[in-house]
Amino acid sequence: MLKEALLFMVRSVVRNPGEVNVLEKEIPHGTRFVVNVDDDDIGALIGRGGSTIGAIRTMMSAFAQGNNVHVEVRTPNKARA
Repeated sequence: MLKEALLFMVRSVVRNPGEVNVLEKEIPHGTRFVVNVDDDDIGALIGRGGSTIGAIRTMMSAFAQGNNVHVEVRTPNKARA
């Protein structure tokens, strides 16, 4: 359910929703979600001053109900946020 929620939120703010991919990985302290987006969409996803990705991370933490969740953003070239 968390992965689907993250996909929905990210696809809602980018211009190329078909290029969005989310990988889910269990880590010792919770779950890590790696979001891959097109290079052209990184600005929209991060938002001014990180406001958009910050809001997405806050919502993911709320959805996780106390479980640790980490959201990492990448483009095909490298990690950005």
